[in-house]
Amino acid sequence: MEEIEIGRTGTLYSHTISYFAPKGFTAPSFQTFIDLPEGPRIFSLVGAKYPVERGVLEDGMEMRLVVEPLADTPEHKDELTYKYVPAGKGNGASA
Repeated sequence: MEEIEIGRTGTLYSHTISYFAPKGFTAPSFQTFIDLPEGPRIFSLVGAKYPVERGVLEDGMEMRLVVEPLADTPEHKDELTYKYVPAGKGNGASA
């Protein structure tokens, strides 16, 4: 294996809302596949500030990389991971 830098932008290939989660994670949550300009398609969660509702994401939309805690729980608060959020939509906080 070799370590590589993943793309800071990508295109949303597909997404779903997961209504169940393992212990320590929050549900519902978005689960996505992102096409990177470098070639690969990767699995990613969506940043935590986006409301998990139908219509928030659209396949084909541009996405950007963020780094966040893996989950908003005491056991995962210090573990960071990559996630993607819609590009150009501000900070993603719901009104």
